[in-house]
Amino acid sequence: MTTTYQEIHLVPELWDRLVPLLDEIDFVDTWGVTWDRQADFTYVAGCEAIDASSRLDSMVTHEIAAHRCAVFTHRGKLNTLGSTV
Repeated sequence: MTTTYQEIHLVPELWDRLVPLLDEIDFVDTWGVTWDRQADFTYVAGCEAIDASSRLDSMVTHEIAAHRCAVFTHRGKLNTLGSTV
């Protein structure tokens, strides 16, 4: 999802679409990854797959290269994610 910061409330919809699919694939953990820019951001609701070939047709595969990043733990419901961001 690429959207404006005013539409950050749409992020939980991505998780609503992903969570039901997780029972059908082998994965290690779920992750929310974002790339921030000044006017908008890209957010990916995803999971670390054990085997990328286990993904469903409705999913896409992205390989994220190792690099330094900041990790923030959000505690609470998805509708309050904006306060963590």
